[in-house]
Amino acid sequence: EGDTDSNFSEFTVDTLKTMRIEIKRMNNLVAALLSLARNDAGAGDLKLEQVNFNVLFEQTLGTLSMLAEQKGLKLEQRLAQERLIIWGDRMRLEQLLTILVDNAIKYSARGTVTVSALRQNRQLVIMVEDEGIGIDTQDIERIFERFYRVDKARTRAEGGFGLGLPIAKLIVEQHHGTIEVESKKNGGSSFIVKLPLTVQY
Repeated sequence: EGDTDSNFSEFTVDTLKTMRIEIKRMNNLVAALLSLARNDAGAGDLKLEQVNFNVLFEQTLGTLSMLAEQKGLKLEQRLAQERLIIWGDRMRLEQLLTILVDNAIKYSARGTVTVSALRQNRQLVIMVEDEGIGIDTQDIERIFERFYRVDKARTRAEGGFGLGLPIAKLIVEQHHGTIEVESKKNGGSSFIVKLPLTVQY
């Protein structure tokens, strides 16, 4: 006879579920802190290669679309037909896209999250737009600071630590790009990332 949740009392099951959630939260925190600490120590080296961003985009959004569906959100994808080749670290670029889209889903109660990846001259432009709670003007200046959270009570309930956007900014900077945000309270948010594309001859 193997132990299953059915063998335990309701209190024990609830306690185990809570413990699993907290362990996952702590694992996420440790991973995020390690990522930032390695960079601070100069050990955040990238594993550079030619990355087909079209493939990375479709694979990453395929996973995140399920998360959006669970919240009753529509995840709209706009991907360039042409190949978007970038010289970068595949895992960190995937992490960047995941952070921005997860953030948009987290702060949206309804509506659509639109994710775009397009070419603009010699740049890859990634846009993540939501119809969520938006960000106050005074908060926009601080959202890329470590541990800063716009809606502390809500973010804590969602499992956030205020490290996602600082890591996203770090990844963008490591790839010689820029990240900007346009938002207003209760008016949704748009994150715009620009990264240099590999010129194809």
